[in-house]
Amino acid sequence: MEYFKMDGVDVVVRRVERLSGYSYRYRPIDNKVYLNVPVRTAGALIVQYAQKVIRSGREDDRMNDLRDGGFIRLFGEKIPLRVQYSTFNAIEETDDGITLTIVSDVNYFVIKRITDFYEKKLREYLKTRLPLMENYVGIKCSGWKIENRLSVWGCCNTKTKELTFAVNLVTQSPELIDMTIIHELTHILYPDHGAKFHAFMEKYVPGHREKKRRMKS
Repeated sequence: MEYFKMDGVDVVVRRVERLSGYSYRYRPIDNKVYLNVPVRTAGALIVQYAQKVIRSGREDDRMNDLRDGGFIRLFGEKIPLRVQYSTFNAIEETDDGITLTIVSDVNYFVIKRITDFYEKKLREYLKTRLPLMENYVGIKCSGWKIENRLSVWGCCNTKTKELTFAVNLVTQSPELIDMTIIHELTHILYPDHGAKFHAFMEKYVPGHREKKRRMKS
């Protein structure tokens, strides 16, 4: 593995012998990009590829920009970010955006502050909206929780009827968060993604498939 930082983002490079092209994946909350590149790729080309991936990630609503003057995504909006330095790490909402206080650089402890902030905001939202969505579709869950998941926006334990939501869901618009709530509630009735599941979803969230594709971006 090779590591470097670019535009405030940690880049992790893995050289793969069998790979004929490039591939990448994001860990938005961790502020990281993972690159797979052919084993003999020159360093300059890796830097160019990383720049392209980071730029497209920010344009395509995938990544925060944790530089002073950048932004943090919250409820589908880019909230202006001010970065200041002190002897502690903190994050605070202000009237004109969000202030991120860091000791020296964006590291694990700073990301933990951001993740905790995201969880707090999502928890506040779900406490209000989830009961409304339950009443809207006529399905009740047994409980819900928030976890730092990166592969899914949410999931449903069909045996216990408990829902789990990814902390990163708070970066999406309220419309898409509500759709995710309904999606997981629907799994209580229909565990798979069969015809009945999609018919139920379409009844309460018209155009849900296209909206789901927007979230994948």
